[in-house]
Amino acid sequence: MSFDSIHDVLNCDDILREILLRLPPPSISKSIIISKRWLNFICSSSFRQSYLTQWRQSFRLLGFFVCNFLYLGRPRDGLHRPPWEPALPLLSTCKEGDDLKFSGILKELGYFMDSSKGFLLSGRHPKTYYVWNPISKQPFQLPEPRQFYKMLCMAFVVEDCSDGVICYKVIRAKCERKLIERHTVSIETFSSKTGAWKQTTLTCSSTFALCPRTVATVIGGVVHWLAMWRNIAIYDPRRGDRAYIFG
Repeated sequence: MSFDSIHDVLNCDDILREILLRLPPPSISKSIIISKRWLNFICSSSFRQSYLTQWRQSFRLLGFFVCNFLYLGRPRDGLHRPPWEPALPLLSTCKEGDDLKFSGILKELGYFMDSSKGFLLSGRHPKTYYVWNPISKQPFQLPEPRQFYKMLCMAFVVEDCSDGVICYKVIRAKCERKLIERHTVSIETFSSKTGAWKQTTLTCSSTFALCPRTVATVIGGVVHWLAMWRNIAIYDPRRGDRAYIFG
């Protein structure tokens, strides 16, 4: 098929609807960032009813949280969020999502930071963090971190424990204000198993500098951070205090 014919197909709402209805839940959630047209289409009441009917047995969609890092980690005299802009915006996709949006609980949770396996990490740097289950609607406030990192990046890892209980880790990594390459980086990890923060120093054979105000991509429990100069820092919490750099 030519490029023009593919473009014509995707511009047809009926064909686009049939394509999107066949996408599994993880893919449909990511598809909203393709364009404003796809966002409006996926969040429309007619499409969400059809999608929930088709995926009812294995999928429950309350809405889409919008991530905005613009105000995270900023100094007090820096850029401020206007009063009319919610700290934790939710694009609702059902009545339950509408009820959640107007319940007032989202105002208490601060800013969106990350999500993993249906759990939400939110809060306000550098002291207040929440892990929240949108289904049970029960937020858990983490104890205040021991280390003060003026510039940092985050990681959120949720995994199934052997006894069937959901376990998670919240990782804060220190970023230097000056872009100086180092062989070490200070991190602080909260574990739901211990209920406490633990400070650790990661070491790496190569020099690197992490990008501030970013969240990691977690694949199979392995943390992937963006580093400066188009590098990626990889850290596996299960294998000691070593980090690896890939360009």
